[in-house]
Amino acid sequence: NEEGYAMTQNSLGQSYQGLAALGVEPEQNLKSSITVLQKASELKKAKKDEAGFVIIQNSIGISYQRLAQWGIEPKENLNLSINLLKEAAKLGKKQPDGALYAMTQHNMGMGYQALAQWGIEPEQSLALSIAALLEAVQLRKEQKDALGYFTSQNSLGMSYQALAQWGVEPQKNLTLSIEALTMAAQLGNEQQNKSGYASSKKGLGVSYHALAQQ
Repeated sequence: NEEGYAMTQNSLGQSYQGLAALGVEPEQNLKSSITVLQKASELKKAKKDEAGFVIIQNSIGISYQRLAQWGIEPKENLNLSINLLKEAAKLGKKQPDGALYAMTQHNMGMGYQALAQWGIEPEQSLALSIAALLEAVQLRKEQKDALGYFTSQNSLGMSYQALAQWGVEPQKNLTLSIEALTMAAQLGNEQQNKSGYASSKKGLGVSYHALAQQ
């Protein structure tokens, strides 16, 4: 049963990701997750299960991003992630479930944000991050995806902040960062998301402090 096999491979891939998140042999486990998820992805593609394919491509993209977080060939792994997510976005946009496209745009925004963190074409990477996250924010707001909306809004605020830190129109970008993070903090508070709320408030503090220095 190919469908059952694809589901098993997908679950296995998530398990490898979980082990890596706990700090257990992260490089080996993330590479193993990519291997098994690619098998599941190929089966979904062969079966023309586009929604399933988009979901698994996102999972593979996240594994590549996590390899980069561990300092493992960050440029190469982040570019692999972004290229996979671009492919997933084309299919995701066609799906009746808009949440798949929104998820892909969010993950792509995070990939570009990470490239900038590694100093790789930071201005361009952050501009692309902001464009993807703005789309994710709008879609998740429309879809009433409360947690997704908070997450994308918070990430957007951090990309604006990073762009200002690279000296790109700091006053304008810090103001935009503060707007995004104020909304994120409000959402986090409404959702009783304590760690999310704390993250937004911390980001706000940094942006306000930087703006005061201008």
